[in-house]
Amino acid sequence: MAANKGRKRRFVIAVAVLLLAALGVGVYFIVNPSTGRMKSAAMESVMEVSGVIIRQETVTQRGDAYHIHYLVNDGDFVQSNQPIATIYERGYDDYLNNMVALEQQIYQQQLALLRVQLGQDNLPANLVQINNDINALVDAIADVSSGESQQSFLTLQQQLGELLANRRVIMEQLVVADDALIANINSLRAMEAAFNLKSTMVNLGSAGYISFNLDGYENALMPDLLNTTQISDLLSSNGRISSSNADLYRIAAADYWYVAFNAPIDSAERLIEGQVYTITPKGSDVSYNAYCKTVRTFTSRIMFVLEINADVAPVLNMRTGEFLINRSAIGVSVPLTALSYNEGVAIVLVKKGDEYVEIPVYVMCSDEKDAIVLAQDSNIQLREGLRYKMP
Repeated sequence: MAANKGRKRRFVIAVAVLLLAALGVGVYFIVNPSTGRMKSAAMESVMEVSGVIIRQETVTQRGDAYHIHYLVNDGDFVQSNQPIATIYERGYDDYLNNMVALEQQIYQQQLALLRVQLGQDNLPANLVQINNDINALVDAIADVSSGESQQSFLTLQQQLGELLANRRVIMEQLVVADDALIANINSLRAMEAAFNLKSTMVNLGSAGYISFNLDGYENALMPDLLNTTQISDLLSSNGRISSSNADLYRIAAADYWYVAFNAPIDSAERLIEGQVYTITPKGSDVSYNAYCKTVRTFTSRIMFVLEINADVAPVLNMRTGEFLINRSAIGVSVPLTALSYNEGVAIVLVKKGDEYVEIPVYVMCSDEKDAIVLAQDSNIQLREGLRYKMP
């Protein structure tokens, strides 16, 4: 009987201990409802961002160029010192018209001598053909001047000059010049020798892709001096401001470009400076490795600048775009609600002894609920089971 009473007493004590323990745990969680323990986790996620595309590009201006005849096409790769365009300075048209008028006067003199010296009015077939071609070009130039044709005015003028010169050579072979004709021929040759309003522009910089589409941001965006306001303003303006009328073309470095974007200062969607991510233009099936060059915190936003070491041709004429950035990480996770932010730095309250201390962390990856974090202090190792507290 005494033994049975002893067993009952021990059973009652054991039950009481369990109840007290359970009560203690319950009281703890009632008093501390916002605590938890870090968990080991692996995570992948995709960030969708609106970004600004930055290239290293140099802009060439027109100077005193009046007419320009390009020798390359938009998007071509051009070498250093490669001819880019033929430049016609102001006054070119008047000078050329004077030369053509003198050329025509010389031709009439030659025709008169042809009749006297050869006693005939019939012209050789090759001369007739050149005259027909000249008349066709004159009509074409008139159509361009009146807006009835979209042909290149400079190209037609150049072709006309070549035909006139060829005709002069033929006529010089057919007739013997008199003093008046010789004087006019010498005047024309002097005009041609002094005709310096036409020049060739070459690429004086490094090799790269050429584009005639300019938006005014070519010299305004520098990755090392960029700020969040510039990015926001550019995105809201759809990537265009007024470019200078003096700008002719730009040449972009071929092998690298940048994407810059903003994120809210209290967002867990962020990148780590020095890390490499995979970035894909939205709607494209081509992905690039992107080095996180810069992470800079401003008043209400964080700016990220990614460097992409790849051919710039696909984004040569883009200033903004939508991008998908893949993130992945393995480590310890906490709920997003366990993160607080101090001037853009993510903080986790981690238990140390009898108190919770603020641990600045990098957010390596995040999804809709959790984030994998890494202590910014390399001497602090966050591990599974460590207790955290909600801020």
